[in-house]
Amino acid sequence: MLAGAFSSGTGLFATMVMVLCYRLSLKEAIAHAVIFTSGVWNLVGAVVAGLIVPPAWHFLPAILLGAFGGGFAGAALLQYLSARTVKLIFCTVAAISGVLLMR
Repeated sequence: MLAGAFSSGTGLFATMVMVLCYRLSLKEAIAHAVIFTSGVWNLVGAVVAGLIVPPAWHFLPAILLGAFGGGFAGAALLQYLSARTVKLIFCTVAAISGVLLMR
């Protein structure tokens, strides 16, 4: 729950910072946030969690497939959809993730 809550919040925060401070378009900001937040933040979280609790290695293939598949699908959609549609999808997924993490 904590890893999901932190990465969801961090991704949204990183996207907002890149749009507001660095003047990137929403599509560029989301692409950069996916790469940096997923790659760096989640890697650090995985290493720390692995040091605290022994990893369940049998889940690793499914987790990697989901992570890379979702990242690829998201990046591919960014090439074909308008910024307004991407923003709607991004906000919807962020809201659903937030609600599910609070359960």
